[in-house]
Amino acid sequence: MAVKDESCTINGRQYYVVQMAPERAIVLQLKLMKILGGAIGTLAPALTPNSKTDGMGRTAAMAGAISALFSNATEEEVFGLIRDVVSTAKVDGARIAVNEHFQGEFLADLYRVFFWVLGVNFSSFFGAGGLDGLLDKFRRTMLQELASQAKQPPASTPSSGAQSTPDAAV
Repeated sequence: MAVKDESCTINGRQYYVVQMAPERAIVLQLKLMKILGGAIGTLAPALTPNSKTDGMGRTAAMAGAISALFSNATEEEVFGLIRDVVSTAKVDGARIAVNEHFQGEFLADLYRVFFWVLGVNFSSFFGAGGLDGLLDKFRRTMLQELASQAKQPPASTPSSGAQSTPDAAV
């Protein structure tokens, strides 16, 4: 089987990734399964087809999934996984370094790149009907929540003008 290499544009920047070597991919898959294990079971019912869960129910399910996620791992472990995954990609010809490439307006792109790199590297392992499908639904739900929150002005301050929304293609 050939190694995949892919590129995509997120927030006007071109990202490029080559599929991970098997040993690195397996280690990251195991970390991913450890960290996401309990969270997927909590989130899955709200994301299944024909689910009667409304927006509030999805938000509650996401909150439960995030709580489960952090019961399985510390913040440092979760961030370490995100950093390890995104650092396999390049932007502007350079290997990604989180502190350099995701400052200011690009911070939300960290999660978009994370989910994109996961899709490039792990989609065949998890399969569209398995964890990969749930991750994709989780990613889309998170992006929709981010977009809806970006459109709502904070309760204590007036709206400050144009708001960015997540790219729909990622």
